[in-house]
Amino acid sequence: MINLISRFFSMLCLIIGIILLISATHGFYTTHYFLKNSVVVDGKIIGYQTRFSDIHRTNHRGRSSSTYSYYPEIAFENQQGNIIRFISRTGSNHQSYAMNETVQVRYELGHPQSAELDYFSNIWLGDIILLVFGIGLTSFGSLKFYFDQKKKALYAELKRTGKKIPVKFERVEQMENTVKINNRSPYRIVAYIEKKAGVKGKTFYSHKLWKDPTLLLEGRQLYVYIDKNDLNRYVMDLDFLQ
Repeated sequence: MINLISRFFSMLCLIIGIILLISATHGFYTTHYFLKNSVVVDGKIIGYQTRFSDIHRTNHRGRSSSTYSYYPEIAFENQQGNIIRFISRTGSNHQSYAMNETVQVRYELGHPQSAELDYFSNIWLGDIILLVFGIGLTSFGSLKFYFDQKKKALYAELKRTGKKIPVKFERVEQMENTVKINNRSPYRIVAYIEKKAGVKGKTFYSHKLWKDPTLLLEGRQLYVYIDKNDLNRYVMDLDFLQ
């Protein structure tokens, strides 16, 4: 049986990825509309808004320091001759522009509050980040769901047509070098069959488990369903863990 948490995780990634892709699509459409209906004028850097980030970085001496972001404040004159001030939506960890430096400002006609610095990162970066994360999560969720379904089909097939053999429990191991959920690594059961004279012949591994099954394995005989024509196609019978 494929672990329910694993299936839930793959579906969650898929759903979040689709939501991000929809948001990115809407963002690209909005940005395209903004570019089509906006003008570019000169503006000047008149200050910075400093925002504290609740992230602590540790330097090479082991000391932690707080992180600040600097968002430029810009003033420009619109087509009606009014002086408009705004704070850019994009900041950085340093003051990127000098005071009174001339910069390019883009704003939608009739809506000066839409003003933003006319640079690629200021205009497109947010949409691109949504797109990249959306593609990544959708791809990961889709592939994980696909392979989970393949494992489920394999389990059903081998349980129906495979050979059921008893195996000896060896250990429960935690899989540290794999995907973690809430900073927790999954477990898997390791079992084996003896070749002869007490020498281990073949080792078998269960699918990922998100709860330590050690206590439930005490005194229990484990079984594996094996493809009669291919010993490398197998599943461990863990129905008792439901």
